[in-house]
Amino acid sequence: MIKVDMRITTVDIPRQEAITKDNIPLGINAVVYFRVIRAEDAILKIENYSYATSQYALAAMRDIVGGVELDTLLTERERIASEIKKVVDTETDPWGIDVTAIKMQDIKLPAAMKRTMAAQAETERERRVLIIK
Repeated sequence: MIKVDMRITTVDIPRQEAITKDNIPLGINAVVYFRVIRAEDAILKIENYSYATSQYALAAMRDIVGGVELDTLLTERERIASEIKKVVDTETDPWGIDVTAIKMQDIKLPAAMKRTMAAQAETERERRVLIIK
């Protein structure tokens, strides 16, 4: 007999390297919220449903982030997280798992990219000042 917790479970996806469509390397970590809806499937159809769900979410996150550009990722974080959720939820449904949410917590940009973005913002502010004058 195996006890299965039917409450919503939180699994942390540690920081992973992912490369966006425009070839910018990022460090992204996320959290997966899921619950077991069919205990017999979660035990009989997959060896470790918690680990498998987190690993599938990790792979889906890399795939989807790899298909979007950095600007899109930063401005549409919630939409991209819901796309990842949809993919993971569809795949884990036969295991008796319901993915309730996936949240991307932190997107870490390379230091050089941060400096470049700051310089670009400064240039834009200076341009606006000249236009106002």
